[in-house]
Amino acid sequence: MKPSGLELRREDLRSPVAVAMIAALDAELVQRYPEEPETHVRLEPEEVEEGRGAFVVAYLEGEPVGCGAIRRIDTDTGELKRMYVVPQSRGRGIGRLLLARLENEGRRLGVKRILLVTGQRQPEALALYAGAGFVPVPAFGEYAGWPLIVSLAKDLPPTLASGAIYDRIGRTYTSTRRPDSRIAASIMRGLGDAEVVVNVGAGAGAYEPADRVVVAVEPSWQMIQQRGAGAAPAVQAAAEALPFPDGTFDAALAVLTLHHWTDWRRGLEEMRRVANRLVLFTVEPADVGNFWFTAAYFPEIVRLDQGRCPSVAEVVDHLGNCTVEHIAIPHDCSDGFLAAFWRRPEAYLDPQIRAGISAFVLLDQDTVARGIGRLEADLDSGAWEQRFGTVRSLDALDVCYRLVVAD
Repeated sequence: MKPSGLELRREDLRSPVAVAMIAALDAELVQRYPEEPETHVRLEPEEVEEGRGAFVVAYLEGEPVGCGAIRRIDTDTGELKRMYVVPQSRGRGIGRLLLARLENEGRRLGVKRILLVTGQRQPEALALYAGAGFVPVPAFGEYAGWPLIVSLAKDLPPTLASGAIYDRIGRTYTSTRRPDSRIAASIMRGLGDAEVVVNVGAGAGAYEPADRVVVAVEPSWQMIQQRGAGAAPAVQAAAEALPFPDGTFDAALAVLTLHHWTDWRRGLEEMRRVANRLVLFTVEPADVGNFWFTAAYFPEIVRLDQGRCPSVAEVVDHLGNCTVEHIAIPHDCSDGFLAAFWRRPEAYLDPQIRAGISAFVLLDQDTVARGIGRLEADLDSGAWEQRFGTVRSLDALDVCYRLVVAD
């Protein structure tokens, strides 16, 4: 069975499902540690109430298959507890998804470090935590002196450099950057039969397939906060240092993000390390100027993108064994990236539209004002219609967007 019906939900610790999951966990711990007292299982309902912690249950096709909790110990520190996946559902990535969700709950609580205790007789748990970046620390709190335990910790990273721009523009990002179904269909074809996908530079979650298990990686906490309630769990991390073991995923997806990475080659190497297939929706910088908006009004964007975005040839040369597809942009594209409004020039006059396009944030604002002023004047005078009005008769335009798939 494909793990496509996975859902993570907060539950009350006193709910029947929570009680049942904890009972199953306790029974397994007694089998593994018959000589140990059960004092380590303590967790009170008020410790996971909103604002203090969270208890999360994983459901697969409506059936509970795992759980985990986080509680805040002090202002800066949280503790992970009660992590469990039922035996028949192990090896399907559910533990990773639970862990990612609980890390995000920790960020919502404002903690900067997460502690946890596991046992020496739980190699699968030790591997999970090591792969997620937890490191050994001295026993802490009530666990000091207990035999057979392993104490671990992970510092949650601050906003990462590659996410800084989206911490600036991300506040209204989802109002103008909605996935376009036709572009989504091309991306889904690229993913093929991949069941477990990591979305690198995931933003607010556009183009994440709803019928697969997805883990999102996003450096900007501002963007993570805009992910919808049903979105895949997200890990705050950079493409250049993915916090997953080798071969964790069937496919790695990256959508209009390579130009934001500090080292695109390292990012692609990380994607290849953790996934069998790479699917990249990216820009051909050499073609950015083949578009009336950049050619006539914003040549500065052409220079900007050529300086920050690798060419498709460079990507193909680095990865090898790639297919490249030109993606024409429909005239009514719902995803408001740079060239989405090629047949709707008036849209570029809207500051909210421009706020969702990173180039306008990176350019000097006097430059932006001059370019927009020229466009507005040409629209008012009819000059734009005379020069470029023929594009209004087109249904789609091949501007500069490419889908690269590497196996």
